Amino acid sequence: MPIERKLKAIMFTDIVNFSLIMGEDEDNTMLLLDKHNEISNKVFSKYKGKLIKQLGDGNFVEFNSSLDAVKTAKELQQQFKEYNKNVVEENQIHIRIGIHVGDVIEKNGDLFGDGVNVTSRITAFAEKGGVCITQEAYRTIQGQKDVYAISIGDYDLKNIVGNWNLYRIFDNRDEFQEWTESIHKQKRAQERKTKFYKIGFTSLTLIVLLIINVPIIKEIYIDYQNDKQLNYLYEKLSLILKEDNQLDSNDIQLIKNDDGVILSHSGSSAFPAGSTKLTDDAKIVMLKYVNIINSFDGYFEINTHTDSWVPSGSIKLKYATNAELAGIRGASIFSYLVQSGLDFNTGRVRASFWADRMPKYFGYLDKMATEEEIENANSTAELRAKNRRIDFYFHY
Repeated sequence: MPIERKLKAIMFTDIVNFSLIMGEDEDNTMLLLDKHNEISNKVFSKYKGKLIKQLGDGNFVEFNSSLDAVKTAKELQQQFKEYNKNVVEENQIHIRIGIHVGDVIEKNGDLFGDGVNVTSRITAFAEKGGVCITQEAYRTIQGQKDVYAISIGDYDLKNIVGNWNLYRIFDNRDEFQEWTESIHKQKRAQERKTKFYKIGFTSLTLIVLLIINVPIIKEIYIDYQNDKQLNYLYEKLSLILKEDNQLDSNDIQLIKNDDGVILSHSGSSAFPAGSTKLTDDAKIVMLKYVNIINSFDGYFEINTHTDSWVPSGSIKLKYATNAELAGIRGASIFSYLVQSGLDFNTGRVRASFWADRMPKYFGYLDKMATEEEIENANSTAELRAKNRRIDFYFHY
């Protein structure tokens, strides 16, 4: 067949965290994929979308107009929201959608060209349950009734020339206003920290504030996305600990704070006294963390802590200091996770130990504890026991 060029609206979709879901339960994931395809195909047909191909957990779809593509995207997200209300969390389906209008080449029923590549790249910038479109697509729908969109900033796309101004599509006016009001509040907080913006913008409308502060909005949007990912991580870890009846136990604690997410194991729950060999129970629990760590796009650290008191007896004969014991234990945990499938090649996995420099209740964002503070934090046997722990630290 001859090669044909044409201008088309293109949509890509993909299921959020599909690889993680597949790793947890392949059979159930395939059933969810069938349900995903059933819902998607009905909506595509309604708006005359042409399914070019299915890409594993996603779809590559062609439309005659960007308005049809946006209407399809909004209805898809609404359909999945309604579906998710009636199923347990493990069976919920959340998707991301990207839309672009560009020149494509049609050959043998398939589409090629930069237009296709751009659409594929921007899908990753949509939030869970969200829709991201390019400025080219936005221009063709600007002013349409019941379509609310806002720029989230300029982005570089891998192997694509130039900067691309991307927009977020909102479900309705209420969601749009809620989000813009949230941005406004955060922008005011930012103003107090910098001298870049002058006092007096309070009289301007929210829309004007958003337009003139796109760089700030972009930073806030990234922080917003990161916080959502940390919340999702916290929920997944909570689910694992609940299943094992260990959430907020004396041995294992999970918290989310300004530092990030910190999963803390007491030293005695992971290692026998004076030993550097993980217990079998600790291995079973830590094995469940591997897929979650691999799917997290921020930084992950293993931090081992001890006290500043060197015990007498056999332990002292084997290890010169508690810090030496803490370091070897940190290496043991890291080695076990790597052997269990931890993806170290991302460059985001770190292994470190603080020894006695981080007593309990000292945060990672605080200044390092002084010698006096460390001594006070180890003044009783109870306090020393709390200091001997392993922290799995997730952050951006």
